[in-house]
Amino acid sequence: YNIPITQVEYRRYQIEYEVRDLVVKGVSSVKTQLKKLLQEYNEMENELDALEKQFLLFHEGLVLESDGLLKKAQEQFICAIKNSIPDFDYNNISEHRLLTNMEISILMNLSRIDNFSKQSERAEKTMYFLKNYFESHQVDPEQYAKLMPCILFNLANYEEDNKDFEQELRLAEQGIEICIKCNKLAYLNFLLAQKGIALLNLGEREEAKDMFVQAFTLSKIAHCETYDKSLKDILRDEFGLKQLKNIIIV
Repeated sequence: YNIPITQVEYRRYQIEYEVRDLVVKGVSSVKTQLKKLLQEYNEMENELDALEKQFLLFHEGLVLESDGLLKKAQEQFICAIKNSIPDFDYNNISEHRLLTNMEISILMNLSRIDNFSKQSERAEKTMYFLKNYFESHQVDPEQYAKLMPCILFNLANYEEDNKDFEQELRLAEQGIEICIKCNKLAYLNFLLAQKGIALLNLGEREEAKDMFVQAFTLSKIAHCETYDKSLKDILRDEFGLKQLKNIIIV
């Protein structure tokens, strides 16, 4: 059956698509376009429903975060998630039901802001909540493949700070396995390096060196310049390496 759709509904749908497409390119580089689209989205004739309001608040929060207004961004994200989970308590996250992709994205961003704001305990708690959620529910496979490596990388970082290097190693290895199994390589170089850090702290220098070499090679291929420099420093200063086959480190 064909479901009739108004011009306003169709334009809102178009804007949602355009906004998601812009966000993938990086909020900081498309802020002007994003603000213009979000303003149009909000000012159209029909009143926004709860999910449309959530979409608007979430993306306004991304713009605020990009502007460095972390507290305001966090407030915006909490307002956004309360459109679908009215009794949401960020200090005591509980499982109400299956989470939507948008709700998961909001939790990821809340955790990231906490991390930037030096509230690592709550950030870590949120990430472990998401890890347990992904492992105990049948979630969208694409969402799992995209977000689980990111969650595991962040948790491995937290465990490094906690000096629990065995747990850091387990989390990094789990993330690497998912990247390879799901053919998603965006976080693979970071997870390889995180595994290297754990191994180095556990006294496994040769295996650690191998992880750093693999991470460095992937970072070169991906043109990940900032991370590339960090790995370069580790390989040179910790292991005395100046060249890998045809790749010059120094």
